[in-house]
Amino acid sequence: MRLAVLLVLMPVAAFAQTPRGLSSADVTRALGFTPLSPLAIGATPLTAFGAVCNGTTDDSAAISAAMAAGRPISIPAGQVCNGASISQGSISNLFVGPGQIKTSDGNLRAPVVSQIGSAPVRIGDWSSVLTAFNGDLSRAPNVWEHRVTGAATLGQPTSGYLVTKEASHEAGYFYNASGWNNSTANATGRTGAVGRYVNLFQAGQGDLIGEFVNCFIAAALPGATSFLAEPACSALAGQFGAAADGVYLQGIGDFDFVDNGHAISVIGSVFNFNRTNAGAALGQTWMGYRAQSLGATPIDAAFSAVGPTAIVIDAVDATTTAAMAAGAGQRIYGNSTNSGASRFPGTISLGTEWLDYSQSAGGWELIVGGVPVLTATPTGLRMPSHTPATSSEVCVAGASAWDASFEYRCVATNTWKRSALASF
Repeated sequence: MRLAVLLVLMPVAAFAQTPRGLSSADVTRALGFTPLSPLAIGATPLTAFGAVCNGTTDDSAAISAAMAAGRPISIPAGQVCNGASISQGSISNLFVGPGQIKTSDGNLRAPVVSQIGSAPVRIGDWSSVLTAFNGDLSRAPNVWEHRVTGAATLGQPTSGYLVTKEASHEAGYFYNASGWNNSTANATGRTGAVGRYVNLFQAGQGDLIGEFVNCFIAAALPGATSFLAEPACSALAGQFGAAADGVYLQGIGDFDFVDNGHAISVIGSVFNFNRTNAGAALGQTWMGYRAQSLGATPIDAAFSAVGPTAIVIDAVDATTTAAMAAGAGQRIYGNSTNSGASRFPGTISLGTEWLDYSQSAGGWELIVGGVPVLTATPTGLRMPSHTPATSSEVCVAGASAWDASFEYRCVATNTWKRSALASF
C-alpha cells in the first residue's frame, strides 16, 4: 500500500521512468496500468474510443473515431490494436504508443506513427524562436524548444573544452558490449551498433533530407583578437579516443552510393560559400576542407582517392590563378607504389622521381632516379653535365648532354652525335 501511495504522489512526468529500486512490473502492479511514455502523456487513450487492443478483435471503428477526433492518441504498452480495415496510407493522426496498431496488410506500425496528407492550417515563422511555434503542430510527433541562458550556465573553463551534457536538449550514453567481425584481415562479416537509425524513402519530388540544421550567430565577442575566439556554430562535432592498439576511429562513417544500373548523378558532399566581405582583421578565413595534424607523428595522408577516378582534383572552373600551392622543398612524386592489400596510404612507397622548388638552386628541379636532370630558373634551363662514354651509350632519341668541350645529341636509339663548343 505504501508503494501505491508513493507513486500516486509522484508527478505525472515521472511515470516515464521507473523509480530507483522498483521494476517496471512493480510500478504496473501498484498503478493498475502500464506507465505512459513521455510523448504519450496528455494523449487520449485509444481504448476511450472503444478499442479492445487484444490483437485480434477488430478495432477499426475505434481507430477511425480517434483519427476523426484530431488529437494525439495513446495505446497501452505491449498491446496491439487491430485495424483490420485501416490501411497504412489512411492513418491521418498522431499515435504516440507505446503500443502499436496493426493495419489491414497484417503489419505492425511503429509505436509512434503519424501521417500528414494535407497542408498545415497555420505556418510558423521559423526565423525567430518567438514565432516559430505559431504554426499547426498537432500532427508533428517531435517538436521542441530548448533555451540555455546565463553567462555561467555552461561553465567557465580556463583551458581545454567543456561540453555540459546536463544542459543539452538531448543527451544519451550508448554502451555496446556486443558485436561480431568474421575476419581478422578485413571488415567482411561485420555488425554495426547504431545510436540513431533512419530509413529515408523518396516517393515524391524535391529533396528528402535526413537532418537539416539552421544556424545563425547573433553577436561577436567584445575584444576578440582572433576569429578562433569568436562564437561559433557547428552542424556536427565530436571527440574520439581509443584504449587499445590496432582499433580505428572514423569521424564520418562510410556512405555507400549505388546506382542499381541506372544513369544517376552522385555528389558526395557540397558546400556552398557566399562570401561578400574580404575583411581579415581577426585572421578570418574561408576554406572548403582542412586536415589538422596536431601530433608528433605525421598522418599518412590528408586526402586519399582509391579506385577508377577520371580526375582526382578538378580546378578547371575555379576562378583563381593558384590551382595548387606548395612550399619550398615540397615535392610532387611520380612512380610511387602501394604494397598494402587494402590500398591505404600508410603502405605507400614514394618514388625516386619528383618535382620540387629548390631554394638552393633558385628554381624548379626535376629529379629522376634521385638525380637532378633539369633545373628551371629565371635565367634559363640547366642540365647537369654528362659525357657519353661512347657514341653507342644507351640513350633515347632526343636526349641531350653536354660537357666543357661538346654538346651531345642522341639522334637515334643508342646513337650519339656531338658538336664542338667554340667561344664567341
